Amino acid sequence: MNNRVKKPAEHIRQKPDDEAAKSTNASKLIELIPEYEDIGGWLKLEEAELLFQAAAKVKLGCILEIGSFRGRSTVALAAGSRAGSKNPIFAIEPHELFIGPRGGAYGPKDRRFFLQTLLKTKLFGMVRLLNTTSDVAAPGWDKRIALLFIDGDHRYEAVRSDFFNWRRFLMDGATVIFNGAKGSGPAALIRELIEAGHLDPVAVKGNLSILQFRGIKTDIPPERIAHVAYPPVYPALVVDRDTRDAKQNLSAIGHGVYFGGDGSYLYQPIPKCGCTSIKTILLELENLPVNPDEWTRHNKAHNRFPGTDHLPAARQQAIFDGKTETFKFVVVRDPFTRMASVYADKILGGYDKNSRYWINLIKRAAAELDLPLSEKITFEEFVRVASTQAIRDMDPHWRHQYHVGHLDIIKFDFVGHLEMLTSDFLYVLERIKAPKTLMQKAARHHNVTGAGLAMWAQVSAETRLRFTRTFEIDFDTLHYPLRHQYS
Repeated sequence: MNNRVKKPAEHIRQKPDDEAAKSTNASKLIELIPEYEDIGGWLKLEEAELLFQAAAKVKLGCILEIGSFRGRSTVALAAGSRAGSKNPIFAIEPHELFIGPRGGAYGPKDRRFFLQTLLKTKLFGMVRLLNTTSDVAAPGWDKRIALLFIDGDHRYEAVRSDFFNWRRFLMDGATVIFNGAKGSGPAALIRELIEAGHLDPVAVKGNLSILQFRGIKTDIPPERIAHVAYPPVYPALVVDRDTRDAKQNLSAIGHGVYFGGDGSYLYQPIPKCGCTSIKTILLELENLPVNPDEWTRHNKAHNRFPGTDHLPAARQQAIFDGKTETFKFVVVRDPFTRMASVYADKILGGYDKNSRYWINLIKRAAAELDLPLSEKITFEEFVRVASTQAIRDMDPHWRHQYHVGHLDIIKFDFVGHLEMLTSDFLYVLERIKAPKTLMQKAARHHNVTGAGLAMWAQVSAETRLRFTRTFEIDFDTLHYPLRHQYS
């Protein structure tokens, strides 16, 4: 553990002594918001006053809250910020149907109470409601966070995902507060974060645990910063162009793309989206050997198709940002049929072919998540496990297409759809000036994309809901409907 002496962070005012705090702030929240105790929620008054004080101390950066319910904690933060430097409060709360571990039901009705709360307390000018999930909001975020309050799903994987979704945006010395800190999920994560050197404990008040973010350890060699500063997640989720690990992450992304035609085009493969067919054609286009049986899970090493990882970081960044003439394309698929295809190919196919790699992946994940499995994994069980995993733990074959395809990093010129692969890929081949012989070969290829939907007929409404919530970013960004004929 790093025991270096920390100076007060510039965005936090010097802490008053305990007696002064009691005399000036103990009832300040109720004084400013007399109707506070009428707001729905479980946050105790002493905990709300702690949030009030923490928000009032913030000088620079913004305040982010994950999990707002009806606005009880949001009001405490907003009132404190208004009494301080008037920094904005961003509230992450989807207000979609959610059944808590203890059976509590939350959903759209709570959005009405949340908005009414902001109107009654006249704090609507301080709060920006992001009516979505943490996983969806984080990839497009561009603000530095001085105070992070995590009070969403209290299960371990969910709390861990919430922290690491936002960790790279935290200012050095930022305050991080967890609610439910006495619960098993948050408590286990807090211990891990302290032991790993991410956070320093500050205080505990009621069910709140207050910690301070250490920032990136500058005494660690630059080549190891990405490993220490972030959890072992897919590179696209951790790329930070303001830090020294940007080159490493860009190269990790560039290693997986197909960069051909002397740099005239770039293809980003996404598993179970027709990538084998597309790669085969591109390999022929580049006069490279076609050995699909030898492809590894992670790259195309056996086929020696170049990526962009051999280029300087600035050049890779320019290509990804669309500042070159490179034509960049990707092919996506309806999340429902993609999941069915994964199950048929990797899980059922694993039983038939005696290749148990993906079966064992699901079994290990189910054990870690404490989810039951049949002797022969059913489609519903597979979907339930895959939809419960944290993004970083998902195999690329079922991880979100948005993340696997780096749609947050690469500015694509064309997004094709597997449901129209023949016409879409012909357009791509025409665009990159492929010979007619290859275009004729591609025209003979047809994908049957809807057959797997029948599997969803036996999946419960609860599991379908969990799936659509987990993969919401794919449905939203790729424009696929949340309902299908078997819903």
